[in-house]
Amino acid sequence: MPNVSVGGPDFVELAADILSKGDMLRFRAHGGSMYPFIKNGDIIKVKPMEASAIRVGDVIFYRSVRGRLFAHRV
Repeated sequence: MPNVSVGGPDFVELAADILSKGDMLRFRAHGGSMYPFIKNGDIIKVKPMEASAIRVGDVIFYRSVRGRLFAHRV
């Protein structure tokens, strides 16, 4: 697996490619904004899903209008 920085342009491109194929993406969380639900260094697994399937309490992984990636609890 290539060594890319989470949030860097290579990671954004790689994540988009993996998820667009319907595959699961796994990466290490950086930061503490989701603590204690997700801790710095935890392994996060994300998979593509329809927006209509998202429910309150779910954690979503998305790209902002400016191209940054975020994990956020709904």
